[in-house]
Amino acid sequence: MNVYIFSVFLLLFAYFVIWKGVKLGKLDVRDSILWICLSIGMGVLVWRYEWLDWLAKLIGVNYPPALLFLLGFFVCLMFILDLTKRMNVLRQNHRILAQKIALMEMEEKERER
Repeated sequence: MNVYIFSVFLLLFAYFVIWKGVKLGKLDVRDSILWICLSIGMGVLVWRYEWLDWLAKLIGVNYPPALLFLLGFFVCLMFILDLTKRMNVLRQNHRILAQKIALMEMEEKERER
């Protein structure tokens, strides 16, 4: 099978998985936009190999497919950083909420006395 046809099938499968995740509420719309843009970008670089070759020569990469892996690795790192920031905010909100609940329970116990 031609690598370009295989790439198109992979992109269509990725779009289906993203659409299904948004429809079922398992994937946020914000994240789905990021993944769709990433897959379109990778698809364009695969489909227009000469653009990838030009970009690799511009950066100084000898093997253009290695640039795809480098770009994918960088995007994954950025996504992990974004998720880490979101988790940190949720952790802080959880701590504040637990403190407020503890204060409310203390006030309730004082009122009962």
